[in-house]
Amino acid sequence: MRKLFLAPFVLLFVIVTRTAAGSWQNHVDYNIKVSLNDKDHRLTGEQSITYFNYSPDTLHKIYLLLYPNAYKNMNTAFARQQKRLGAKKFLNSTEQQRGYIDIKSFTHQNQIAKLVMPLDSISTGYVDLESPLLPGDSIRFETEWEVKIPEPFSRFCHENQNYFITQWFPKIPVYDQQGWHAYPYLDIGEFYYEFGDYDVEISLPKNYVVGATGELINNEDKTTFLDSLITTGTEIMEMPTNEYKEWIDSTSTPSSSSNSRTWHFQARNVVDFAWGASKDFLIQQDYFQYPNQKDSILIQNFFLPKNREAWKDALEISRAALKSWGDLCGSYPYPKVVSVDGSLMAGGGMEYPMLTIVNPVKVQFAMWNVVGHEIGHNWFYGALGFDERRQGWLDEGLNTYGEMRFMEKYLPDSVSMFSAMPLSSVFESLMDNV
Repeated sequence: MRKLFLAPFVLLFVIVTRTAAGSWQNHVDYNIKVSLNDKDHRLTGEQSITYFNYSPDTLHKIYLLLYPNAYKNMNTAFARQQKRLGAKKFLNSTEQQRGYIDIKSFTHQNQIAKLVMPLDSISTGYVDLESPLLPGDSIRFETEWEVKIPEPFSRFCHENQNYFITQWFPKIPVYDQQGWHAYPYLDIGEFYYEFGDYDVEISLPKNYVVGATGELINNEDKTTFLDSLITTGTEIMEMPTNEYKEWIDSTSTPSSSSNSRTWHFQARNVVDFAWGASKDFLIQQDYFQYPNQKDSILIQNFFLPKNREAWKDALEISRAALKSWGDLCGSYPYPKVVSVDGSLMAGGGMEYPMLTIVNPVKVQFAMWNVVGHEIGHNWFYGALGFDERRQGWLDEGLNTYGEMRFMEKYLPDSVSMFSAMPLSSVFESLMDNV
């Protein structure tokens, strides 16, 4: 049986080696400065986008993904899918609960570039280029925008003043041998993004903590703040139950600071950038190092104190996942791995480069399953960048094989538990313990 399971990896190797000689891949870099208004739940951003055409083709237009518009009205591809699924929460939502992106300006060389958004697909758009983009050339756009963050209908949302900022900025989709892949945003349906470098500055009230893709450009102020949250997080995890309950009962979410702090992150050669922010997050932190490698991988879990029981094994899970997928696929390709305490907007969890958003549950085998699975996506969705919308088996399929290997090694009883239970029963058991 084990030899049969290796077949997809052998096939993938054959495909890659046979096409490598004539392959090419475009690239796009993002420089983003964004600020959060946590009273109105809005983001205000300015960004530059530099797109490199390494293809043999001359490009006459550039497509954009404007995914916050998926939540704008009942005519978007996302809304139509929600209707087919009978998702009453979004279908019964008010305009105030929904979200959108408003492009204030979009320019190229200080000249207005006309952005076209089809009425039936406003989560995508395109720009007709006055001068075609030749093979080997690049083009730079500047844009200013405002985003209204929706309530939890899908991945991108806020829950009161907890923020899960994903698929949130104007983004150029992949152009490959089949052409442009400007897929509209869907709840059931994943992504295909171009690799690029990110430089992101996030400004928000000073008492928020941010977990994000990329390495934090440290200064003494942020380091001291993070250290205090790590210390408190460790204390909370080690508290006797009665003291923990007293602490929870006596603690409330503070008012937002009138002063701001800017968090600066940089990430190289990744397919996306996501972040989470809250005034309530505490931090678990550790490091993992592969044998014979000099650099350690930073592990951080940003958790809500009320969910202490769910997160009690999370550092161990992250270390085990790094080892298990590392043994299967090669060393983890990034400098850090972050898990953020999320909500039901992404089911059990959702993956982004270096960062996963996890719906915490008290059943520990479920936390092992979800956290391990989402970290595993850093190899398949992250490092290999498959077209998940068209070929989900190359991401979810291969990663689920890695997940089963992981669970079999660390929680062997859970594998038989999953196989013995109908899927509906598994789901119900997890939801009973949210």
